[in-house]
Amino acid sequence: MKIAFIGQRGLEGAPQSIDSNVTELASQMVREGNVVISYLRKWYFNQPEKRFNGIILKEISSIPVRYLDGVSYAFLATLHTIFVTKPNVVHYYGAGPSLFAWMIRLLQPGTIVVCTLSTVEQNKKGWGAMARFVMRLGEKASIEYAHATIATSKIVSNYAAIEYGTRAQYIPNGLSVKRVPVDGVILASFNLQSFSYILVPTDLAENDGLEIMLEAWARVRNEKPQLFAEIKLAFLGGPMQPDGRLISLREKYASDNSVVFTGFQRGEVTDALFAGARVVVDPSENPEKAEEVLLAMSYGKAVLTSDTNAHKSAVSEYGELFAVGETLDLAGKIVQLFEDQMQTAAIGHSARTYVENERNWEEIAGKILEIYSEYLALRDGVLAIR
Repeated sequence: MKIAFIGQRGLEGAPQSIDSNVTELASQMVREGNVVISYLRKWYFNQPEKRFNGIILKEISSIPVRYLDGVSYAFLATLHTIFVTKPNVVHYYGAGPSLFAWMIRLLQPGTIVVCTLSTVEQNKKGWGAMARFVMRLGEKASIEYAHATIATSKIVSNYAAIEYGTRAQYIPNGLSVKRVPVDGVILASFNLQSFSYILVPTDLAENDGLEIMLEAWARVRNEKPQLFAEIKLAFLGGPMQPDGRLISLREKYASDNSVVFTGFQRGEVTDALFAGARVVVDPSENPEKAEEVLLAMSYGKAVLTSDTNAHKSAVSEYGELFAVGETLDLAGKIVQLFEDQMQTAAIGHSARTYVENERNWEEIAGKILEIYSEYLALRDGVLAIR
C-alpha cells in the first residue's frame, strides 16, 4: 500500500521526537514492502536527498513562524496528498496537523485517515489562547474525522475517552535498543569521562525539575564528598539555539566544573552521552518526559525518575523512583545507586531487556499496518457492495 506521513519536520530530531519516531516507523513499513512518503518542512530539512531508507521524501513550504509553521505545512501537505501523491493511507502525527483530516475525508473519500496523538498539546505551558483553541480543534478532528485514532500513551488514551467519549487505541512508540560503544573523544569535548557522570535529559522547561536536581547534587557532594569526588552532573538538551535560560545557567555554574550543560544534541553525540553515563535521572513532573526515561533504559542504563503516574507506568519495575519534588528522597536514591554498582548495573541490564521486548519497532509497525489493512478491507468491501 502507499502511505503518507504528515506532522514531522525532518528525518531526525531529538530522541523520541515525532521526527525520529516517524522515520523509524516509516523505515520499518518500507521493509514490509510498502511505499511510504514522508512530508518534511522545507525550511528545516532542505536537503538534496529524495529518499532515505527507501522512504520517499517530499519537502513542503510553510510559514516558519511559531504559530503558523505547523498549520501552513500541514495544509499544503494535505493538498499534495489529495491532488498529487494520492496515497491509500494518510497518517497524521500530532493534534495540529490532524486539523486537516476533514479535507481528506471530503476531497479524497477513498483514502484512509489515521491520526496519532502523543500529548495533550493544548495543556502545554507557553501556548496562548488562540494556539490552545487551534490545538483543541485538531484534537477533535483527530477523533471525528479519522478512521482510527492512536494514542502513544495510556494517559492520552484515557484523556480522549473522558474528553471526547472515544478511547484512542493505545500503541506506544517503539524504541531501538542501543548497543553503542563509549566514545571518549565526544565525551572529552564536554569534559566528561565514561561512567563518571549522571545524565539528566532536559528541555530546560519550567517543570523539568532542574532546581531540585541541582539541590540534590549539592547535597550528595556535600554529604558524600569521596563518593562523588570524580563524578559530574551533565544536563543534555535544550532549544536548538541557546536561549536566555541556558545561557544564564551556564554563566551561573561556570565556576563549578562538576556541572555540565551540553545544550541541544542529536545523533552520535546523543548516543555517546547516554552510553557513557553511569546513571540517568529524570527529576521532572512532565508526563511527556516518560518516553525519554524509556530511551535511557534502551541504552542499558539504570534510571531514577520522579514517581508521577506517567513515569511509573513507563518504568514499571525496571527502574528506581523518588517522591516527586522531594530533594532529600532524590539525593538518597542517587547515593544508593552509586554505592551499589553491581545492583545499578543489574537494573540497567533488566531495563534494556524490558524495552527490547515491549517496544519492538517491528511489532509496533505491524500493529499499525493491521489498522490500515482493516480499514482498507472495510472500504473495499463497502465499495464492492455498492
